[in-house]
Amino acid sequence: MTREYLPANCYTCKKCLICFTLDTCKCDKSVKPTRVGNPQRGQQIYFRVFTPNKELQTANQFLFSANEKFQYNSNFNIPFSFTFCSTCNSKFQRLKGNDKLAKRKDIYTKKKKVLAEKEEKILEKSTNKMNSISIDVEDTKSSDLVDGEDEDDISEFSEVEDYGIDQIKLQIAIEKKGKKTSTSKTITIKPVEYITVIEGINNAVQKALKNRNIKPADYSMSYKAVNARGPSSTLEDKLDFNEFIEDYKKIIAAGKKASDKSDSSASDEERNQRILSNSKKKRKSRATQENDLSKEEQTRAGIIAALCEKYKCDMHNTPCFIQENRHLQLNPARLQLWAREIVSNCNY
Repeated sequence: MTREYLPANCYTCKKCLICFTLDTCKCDKSVKPTRVGNPQRGQQIYFRVFTPNKELQTANQFLFSANEKFQYNSNFNIPFSFTFCSTCNSKFQRLKGNDKLAKRKDIYTKKKKVLAEKEEKILEKSTNKMNSISIDVEDTKSSDLVDGEDEDDISEFSEVEDYGIDQIKLQIAIEKKGKKTSTSKTITIKPVEYITVIEGINNAVQKALKNRNIKPADYSMSYKAVNARGPSSTLEDKLDFNEFIEDYKKIIAAGKKASDKSDSSASDEERNQRILSNSKKKRKSRATQENDLSKEEQTRAGIIAALCEKYKCDMHNTPCFIQENRHLQLNPARLQLWAREIVSNCNY
């Protein structure tokens, strides 16, 4: 039996919004209730308009269930007005908020998936192009692959960005976890651009391991100056690359030598391998002694050592600040900044 919805009833619990009781009363439910200026607790009235929106699934279902329970026969294909009591309005708002949150999460997940697919296609395309160049070199200059001489045959696959340097020189060292031996090679990469550098490193790894199937996704990279203390910094994406270039330029200017270390998981035989990429530098005449540091620098060094120990991460070579399963890697720059804040009476 179909019953017409009356505006003086709460749509989802059918409470009378005139006398505010769930029991049968003699109030005229066909008359739209009037809101008062200062209602008593639990006597608030909320006028709502339903607008078809498929994205509010749980909130809509709240109304659908009431329509079926009380047999209102409401038409949800067009907008219509209804009324809520305070309790049902609060529940409806929570459900509506959950729907909107789910929508934002879905949009974020889709964007993240699209970006990951684009990056994978770019790396795959770049790797394939690099492989073809390597084959040509192998046919004409096979000795280069055996001896591991420096190469300047890196092609340009994307628009060159202005990093202020024409080329970078890296010493690639490949070592296996648990083994003291390693294979090293020095390469020169130009132009200096994210994709080009990643391809250059990957090409060197392929040649050293004699495996053309290895891709950048098969290993993780990190870097640090050879004589620097503390953990290395990760090199996983373009933001890390920009930071690496800035560090590289500082090291070159100071006459230091940078290294780029990679953990490889290419296959069962080559898993847990590392790539160490080093920029050429002049060696220091001697190591920095503790007496060379000021009192504040010694304090910061002690704080950094304590932070490294406190936030040691089992997943990364660098210490990580972990919150809600998210890892913020504490690279040397972040540790220095944090140590300065702690020295300035900041707690950690």
